Amino acid sequence: MSATSTVVYASTTEPTAQIGTEADIIDRSALWQENTTRTRIEGEDRMTNEPEGVSARRRMMNGDDRVKASAAAFELGVYFTEGGEAGEAEACYRRSIELGHPQVVPAATLNLAGLFANGGRDDEAEPLYRSILASAAGAHHAAAAYGLGTILGRKPGGVEEAAGLKQAAETADDEL
Repeated sequence: MSATSTVVYASTTEPTAQIGTEADIIDRSALWQENTTRTRIEGEDRMTNEPEGVSARRRMMNGDDRVKASAAAFELGVYFTEGGEAGEAEACYRRSIELGHPQVVPAATLNLAGLFANGGRDDEAEPLYRSILASAAGAHHAAAAYGLGTILGRKPGGVEEAAGLKQAAETADDEL
């Protein structure tokens, strides 16, 4: 991963067992099971081998429980980001944001912004980073300030604002 993004991880031990606090959806290590299963994807005729944890989260993401669906979509976004599948990751992060669970949306927004920034889509990343910074202070502000500062630093005339944001991010990191 480049310095422009931070992938935020969830931290439950079972697929979307309980959302808990915002801290509960940060700093997750891999939770995907190694064994695979053949799964029909979204009604398509093609079959794929994928970890059972992925199959379970796909089902939850499209289920009726909005809390579990939002967390499952987020977790799939992380999985696909780390697997280099940007299109799948984007769709999952967007679904998580759309479902609107307040403890998941900031992390999904941050990860989507990072995905865009890493993919050269700075114009799409910038408003997402700014939306995080405009929200109430939270665990994602330092990463959003750093990410926004990085993309602004690549723009003509953005260096001054970028320097201020990076300084704010470093100060916020020191206070954590």
